[in-house]
Amino acid sequence: MQIVGRLERVDAAQDARIGAAISAGTPIIITGLVDRWAASRRWSAAHLVEQVGSAPIEYRRSPSSVHPQIDPDGTMQQRPNERGTLRDYLEQMAQSPCVFLDANLVCLASRRGRVNHELAALLADIERPAFLDAEDVDTIGLWLSGRGVKTRLHYDRNGRHNFNAQISGRKDVVLVPPTEIDKLYPFPISSPTYNFTRVDHRAPDITRYPLFSAAAGLEGTLEAGELLFLPAFWYHAFTHRGDFNLNVNYWTDAASVSLGPASLRNELAIVLLASIPAQERDDPRWTGLMQAVDERCLRWSRRRPTIDEILAGSE
Repeated sequence: MQIVGRLERVDAAQDARIGAAISAGTPIIITGLVDRWAASRRWSAAHLVEQVGSAPIEYRRSPSSVHPQIDPDGTMQQRPNERGTLRDYLEQMAQSPCVFLDANLVCLASRRGRVNHELAALLADIERPAFLDAEDVDTIGLWLSGRGVKTRLHYDRNGRHNFNAQISGRKDVVLVPPTEIDKLYPFPISSPTYNFTRVDHRAPDITRYPLFSAAAGLEGTLEAGELLFLPAFWYHAFTHRGDFNLNVNYWTDAASVSLGPASLRNELAIVLLASIPAQERDDPRWTGLMQAVDERCLRWSRRRPTIDEILAGSE
């Protein structure tokens, strides 16, 4: 993969530049905002134990520091989610990068799904950024990990913008726009890991995945007190730095997302996986259909043939 630029930093007072970046779907790092939150002053391991240490949570465990660890065939080597108190998790986190608490399991607020009400008191220490409309906020999540945790290159398949506020520690960030999906070798849409790339971007096998070397990406470092705007469908991966890596994110509706191979493919995956009964997904009729949809989505462009040309067999 070619790194073609660094993430731009924009001061929180520059409303017009932030609004333009969000409208255009351009990732940026916003400074001068999160570092003013009470959370940035108060939240430490000791503070969390004192305030909400007995709160029950779920967290993930991987065989390695990579989350999730995925086999070449798309199988997750993720163990069943574990349960315990936040205090228990913090003790394990200090010892091993194999455990990871992420916002898909720990929601401080949500329009739908589960909310960890025992942790909701933490909301008093954060502030919704002024450029986010309250009605657009879908979920506020908590991320908590130790040193050395790494995530694989993927996009968030909820199709929402992600505003990622770093409270403590820092993250090295790699971002790849959704327009590069044809070079990223995603797992097939029949797989629960369809939003992940097959390629280990930290040690890519270019012989097996030759187009990956031409993929263009950005990189940067998200420092404590900063906020990353991660547009919907952008592939991303993080390397967590610091012994106490704490992050809160806002997933928001993304009204301005353009139709493209990644967003089209994601929506069709939702339709297919929601419509085909789980026990029938190995039926050759369905697997053939999903493979054909996958291939056509990855070839999609604005210069696509019309439906009449396709039906006439002249594409």
